[in-house]
Amino acid sequence: SKTATVKNNVTISSTITLNDNSVLAIENTSAITIAGTIAEDSGAATNTKITVKFATANIAPSKVTISGTVTADTLHVGDQAAATFAGYAEFTGSGGVTIGTIVVTSGDHANENSTLQFNYAVTSSSGITINDKNTTAFQAYLIFGGNNTATIAADIIASADDEGTLRITGTGKTFTGSIGSSGTELELIDIDVATTINSAVYTTDLEVDGAISTTGTSSIVATGTAVLGASITTSGNQSYAITTISENITLSGGAQLTFTGAVDSSAADGGVSATNNLSTIFTETAFEQAVGGSYGLGDIDITGSLSLDSAIEEASNVNCTPPLKVMFSEIIVVA
Repeated sequence: SKTATVKNNVTISSTITLNDNSVLAIENTSAITIAGTIAEDSGAATNTKITVKFATANIAPSKVTISGTVTADTLHVGDQAAATFAGYAEFTGSGGVTIGTIVVTSGDHANENSTLQFNYAVTSSSGITINDKNTTAFQAYLIFGGNNTATIAADIIASADDEGTLRITGTGKTFTGSIGSSGTELELIDIDVATTINSAVYTTDLEVDGAISTTGTSSIVATGTAVLGASITTSGNQSYAITTISENITLSGGAQLTFTGAVDSSAADGGVSATNNLSTIFTETAFEQAVGGSYGLGDIDITGSLSLDSAIEEASNVNCTPPLKVMFSEIIVVA
């Protein structure tokens, strides 16, 4: 095997070629750029690897920008072994990235957050793993940026339950692989822009400021806190725990929408309720805890049946299609 170690800016007019069992090891101490295509020899070399590690411990890593099209078997951002170092890599080549196995790993110090950002298409047959190495929250970040139409053909995997942050900041992204899994959820998914998700999503916390749509088979489970500021459409079910409705939104999907925790509007200036509206379009919408108990909602419009295990304590209006038949145990208080 052969290893080429890069510690400074590199510009290649054609291609950085990876042969069998070769490693391109990037160990920077300041912000650098690797310019040029990175490809396997004859497109078929085996056991090829790219590593990105900031070579100074205990401080936030400087960024490595990789600006060409990239093909390799493995990419590892951060320390591979003892997590003594972090790493920060941003892939900006419009030709995208095709890498079999991708891992981003944090360091073992509070300053050693690792970040991996892709701005164009990604194909990864074994998926992208986010690995937080110690108990400080949100130490490994996976970001999809750049405003362009791109497909992310990769499962996004938490190394253990409640690990890693996924941020979507660039428009036009379509995700075809699973995001988290039951029992190994991501810690946080933060969606800032309109996004298409055609898979199952599992996360502890969820923040949505860009609309989620689907053209495939999709569902969402958020077991911690959810702040929903844009409409969400899935083909399957959606399940949220403690939920804040921060804008007027519509949730639509398959058989079941379930809120297992309290549902409130966001607070406006002065600490009063913003009275945001919530519309749902499911076969059944189920509220298992109080609705509007802390901050009342505006209009609640339900298309499909409604299951109430607690009270709707404050809302401007509650409209159901078909009309709701209220049992004595399902007391609705409308402001």
